[in-house]
Amino acid sequence: MARIFIDTWCVKSDASGMGRYGHGLVAALAAAAPHHEFIVLRTSRQGGRAPLTPLDRPAVREVFVHRPAADWATLAERPLLEPAFRRYGPPDLYHSLFHLVPIGLRVGRMAPRRTVVSLHDFIWLDRDARAEPRRLEAEWLKRFGALAIPHALRSADHVICGSDATSRRAAQWVPVERRTTVYYGLGNDWFAAGASGSDAQRASPPYIAAFGVAKAYKNVRCLVRALPLVRRERGDVRLMLLGGDGGTADEVRAAGLADHVVVRERLSDDELREAIRGARVFVVPSLAEGFGLPALEAMAVGTPLVVSDIEPLREVTDGAALLFSPSDPHDLAAAILRLLTDAGLGASLAARGRARAAQFTWSRAADQTLAVYEQVLSKKLSKKGTGVVL
Repeated sequence: MARIFIDTWCVKSDASGMGRYGHGLVAALAAAAPHHEFIVLRTSRQGGRAPLTPLDRPAVREVFVHRPAADWATLAERPLLEPAFRRYGPPDLYHSLFHLVPIGLRVGRMAPRRTVVSLHDFIWLDRDARAEPRRLEAEWLKRFGALAIPHALRSADHVICGSDATSRRAAQWVPVERRTTVYYGLGNDWFAAGASGSDAQRASPPYIAAFGVAKAYKNVRCLVRALPLVRRERGDVRLMLLGGDGGTADEVRAAGLADHVVVRERLSDDELREAIRGARVFVVPSLAEGFGLPALEAMAVGTPLVVSDIEPLREVTDGAALLFSPSDPHDLAAAILRLLTDAGLGASLAARGRARAAQFTWSRAADQTLAVYEQVLSKKLSKKGTGVVL
């Protein structure tokens, strides 16, 4: 049995991509490996949220740590973890679910003997100006990421990448033998919802759906600009933005689209699945992604999908979506109209999407993650005790 600390500081919202990753993976790990002891590190600002693990198992504990909210503060949080290390014993393995680790994590008598880091993307480094709306924030994020992410990748014994695209980008810092791709997954509820989906059951009047995340690289503006082009031929079509307006409220009003754009915030999981399933077309217009969980969710419930033509989304959808140039609203509008007017194409993509999504489960992700743990735990420590001999 190994004592495994899983650091979930990145789980800031149950509905976010990191929230779904944390809830899905950690619960599946605990279920798949009852022979291991899991100590799940949460933060005090997560208080009151649903447990990440089945707490009825004696070998699983959730421990709250008082930590600052800022991402950059993670680098200085080694002393904050020390009480948990002392209370439960030094970690055989420490797994950070996001690509940051505290400086000095491997120093001291109670330090973790091995470390694993989940690497989701390089947006901070590669798309800094599009990750934050303000120039100073973008520049700070780029400088911080340029130091913090390579530090985590170089110091980890193994890096779990969310996609092959991310893994290839990590080659600059991590050799191939120290990195493994483990895809995200979905819970069974998503696949059950997809089983009953059909065009006849979709909402009328028809709507296009997308997540309205207010980050520039999510590229919601391109979709808003494509909407009038779609409505020239299909005047009954609306746009539904899930979770927020994507920072496009002013543009929607200026374009006279306020009556044709619906924003739905604070959706439950059931409401979210129903909103995606009821759409005629689901769109993921991102300029950059590490994986693309919304695309996977749409495929699982059988909604025809349009995604931007970028490497991670091509990898995840694998031919089960129409592609468009993310800088071209006309190209996006043309793809949407193809699906609105060609029922056969929509049905074909929906079937292919459900088959593709069925390959992504949290139990599979947990099995692959546990295989990484076993690989790392089986290696001998280096003489300095700061890494493993590969």
